[in-house]
Amino acid sequence: MPARTLHFLLAHGASAPFSLLGLARRIGPGGPLAPPQAVIEHADAVADLLLAGLTRRARA
Repeated sequence: MPARTLHFLLAHGASAPFSLLGLARRIGPGGPLAPPQAVIEHADAVADLLLAGLTRRARA
């Protein structure tokens, strides 16, 4: 998981890289909107992390 995705997920929520563009550009390489595939990769990483946590917790 990219450091930018993890930071924003923990500190501000999953949508923060798109509303705090200046900070997002300082944390990771490039901007969170470029290339366009970056938005999909961010969403996939967040969804994978959250769903993995939920399914693991459900099994416990």
